[in-house]
Amino acid sequence: MVRIKDIAEKCNVSISMVSRVVRNVGYVSRANREKIESAIKEMGYVADENARALKNGQTRTIGIIVSDIKNFFYNLVLEKIVKKFKEVNYKVVVTYSFENEATEKENFLYLVASKVDAIIFTPITSDNEEMIRIARNHNIFVLQLFRSAFDNIGSITVDDAYGAYLATSHLLNEGKRNVVLLSVNVKHTPHRSQGYINAYNEFGLKYDMSNIYKFSPNFSIKEDIIKIIKEKKPDAIIAGTNTFGIEVLEAFRELNIEENQISLIVFDEFKWLDLLKISTIAQPIDEISEAIYNYTIPSLENGCCEVKHLKVIPKLIVRK
Repeated sequence: MVRIKDIAEKCNVSISMVSRVVRNVGYVSRANREKIESAIKEMGYVADENARALKNGQTRTIGIIVSDIKNFFYNLVLEKIVKKFKEVNYKVVVTYSFENEATEKENFLYLVASKVDAIIFTPITSDNEEMIRIARNHNIFVLQLFRSAFDNIGSITVDDAYGAYLATSHLLNEGKRNVVLLSVNVKHTPHRSQGYINAYNEFGLKYDMSNIYKFSPNFSIKEDIIKIIKEKKPDAIIAGTNTFGIEVLEAFRELNIEENQISLIVFDEFKWLDLLKISTIAQPIDEISEAIYNYTIPSLENGCCEVKHLKVIPKLIVRK
């Protein structure tokens, strides 16, 4: 492995001068800088970030554990927040838990061993509390995203119950009465079913609990949707995720159902939904990204963190 000392010997300069070039701090003459940079490139020198972390106490690295790789909404939020962290010189390491408790635990241990400064994750279970304790004992800032499983660490969630209320209220106001809700079967998430029930109660209508379905976000539910449509004959469907929305459209196509036969509202807002004129419950990505940044960076820079449970409010976008 090429060391700073090797670069210094090749260029016949001091180790401290090479270090200044590598860190881009302090004065180095143009001639020496060009000579050192040429040697770095020629010899393939790469800075030892672990050694720098041991010296400074920070790696300026943030670990993110994404629970559902298929959910494109997560990727859009990830894209924005990675860019925002990069603007203040933080690197990001992304791992995936695939909604699996054991994999979530493995990711936590890996990120702790990598000496990240923060871990942002979507919790699958509250059973991995030991991992939270280990991370915090290593002075790692931990933030829950989209689900809140632990009261003693901060969280940023979207009020999905209110989103389901908005969707259901709109459909009931449009005269729909047999509304099916396709929700997610995960713990520690704002419950869309409660918003659905609240809307029916507000309209003074009787709801059918069997019209509320909860599925794992990891598996295809197209065949389930086809069965639901055949048996329940709904006049409207609320898809609790964008992946569920895609599979509803696939089921419509397979059953030769026209757009005006069953109304559809999909959680999450994407360009393809706009092109298809499908109404959505938009989860504000910019607002979510800002909230993550404004909670994480000050906590890291100030070395302290007030536990806050923040909730972002979605909005209904109606398309016809």
